[in-house]
Amino acid sequence: MDMYAAGGNAMDAALTAVIVQGVVDPAMTGIGGDCFCLVGQSNGSVRAFNGSGRSAAAASIEDLAGQPIAMTDGAAITVPGALDAWVQLHDAYGNLPWARLFEHAITFAQEGFVVQERVAADWAFAQLHLSKASAASTYLHANGLAPKAGEVWRLSHLASTQRLSHKGGGAFFTRAPLPPKWWPRRAQGGKHTLEDWADHRGQWDSPITTTYAGATIHECPPNGQGLVALIAFAILARAKGSRLLTSKRVFDPDRVEWQLRALSVGYEMRDAFIADPGASEGLAEAYLAPENIKTLVDQVASQCASRQPLYVQAHTPPHRDTVYVAARDDSGLSVSLINSIFNAFGATHVAGQTGILLHSRGQSFSADPAHPNAYGPSKRPMHTIIPALATRDGAVETIFAVMGAHYQPQGQVHVYTAMVDCGLSPQAAQDLPRWFANPQGFVEVEPTVPQSLQEELKKRLGDVRIASEPLGGSQIIQVQDGLMIGGTDPRKDGLALGMP
Repeated sequence: MDMYAAGGNAMDAALTAVIVQGVVDPAMTGIGGDCFCLVGQSNGSVRAFNGSGRSAAAASIEDLAGQPIAMTDGAAITVPGALDAWVQLHDAYGNLPWARLFEHAITFAQEGFVVQERVAADWAFAQLHLSKASAASTYLHANGLAPKAGEVWRLSHLASTQRLSHKGGGAFFTRAPLPPKWWPRRAQGGKHTLEDWADHRGQWDSPITTTYAGATIHECPPNGQGLVALIAFAILARAKGSRLLTSKRVFDPDRVEWQLRALSVGYEMRDAFIADPGASEGLAEAYLAPENIKTLVDQVASQCASRQPLYVQAHTPPHRDTVYVAARDDSGLSVSLINSIFNAFGATHVAGQTGILLHSRGQSFSADPAHPNAYGPSKRPMHTIIPALATRDGAVETIFAVMGAHYQPQGQVHVYTAMVDCGLSPQAAQDLPRWFANPQGFVEVEPTVPQSLQEELKKRLGDVRIASEPLGGSQIIQVQDGLMIGGTDPRKDGLALGMP
């Protein structure tokens, strides 16, 4: 809000917010993570930015010996793409000077910030594995305990680093006075060199799209999993057009089953094929082709009739640590931006005295040398973080995303269809209880899902389990006749704010 008041636009506001979140919600995001963004203009045009980092140029599948990458392995640490993404996004769209974006974050890091309720819960959840890592001295008390809600926490090393980053821009990773010794150590299995860090650049892309209920849904192309959401939207749209799916009631069992099965089909496609953009060329066009979607609709209809179990993924590295910001300004500039360090506190490796937590996104690589997503040199892994935008009649209609690792495509389908099919406001759509076609092969439901629906899903899908924690977290801005309607997920510490 201060950025708007200072003459900034939606990009300045979104970047400032996510930079602040890297301080006040350190388990979830930061400079050492990755970033994806969709930018919508007043004329409805949309651009995508891929800010994900790569493995080391010297990386080799033989390094893994057939074993999945562990969270703290050097191979899990890919080059952080977030800072370069912020620089390029700001260069393309920002109004305010680059240094202004860091002022609030530096103040919070140096003078302290109040730990919020959900942040404290996530911090405590990570306390045990954090206590065994180099990050412990920065992110835990001396007694090994995480801060509690309401406590003031300071990150003075991070404040100093942010001063450097706002003076040096995206090149600060490779410039003095940051010494090479803070790179992922070879003793951890890391193989990055100075050149790996210096050569990294994110890239602008054309978004991939499908239509649903008269709107065009935009996602970033692979290596992100936005294609999963589009496959599900396309399946559901065709099922509606074929009268296989007619109900507009939120808790109708047919509607919920089709959602779950459509997402399960999408996850199966993702795990077989989504990888580095170089290995994913033409993938979206092939899977979203009308003849393929018709085949998938027939497949889902058959699965519904035969009560076939959901797809089961062989390897699912657990993670849940992402933040999302939706922003829009009076000019119509719309920003859908998501930033992540993958696991809680990333790889739990702090880069020297910088306070920067390096992320662990390399865990998403496959250890199978024949897989498109196989670990290897200078590759970007399959990525779960996915911002979204919907346009209608040549203008941005909805800015939205749902955090939560593998749940994100399911969450997007859940909130958007609740809005356009069931007529709910952004806030009401986010307040709804949630369900998830978990790639481990079962249906996960929040405990507030009606008992009658839970029982019906058990009959149709077999294994239904109560979620041990809230499913995802989201932010939404909907635009109707020039009016912006905001909503924020009650599962998070978020806010929906607008200028008077």
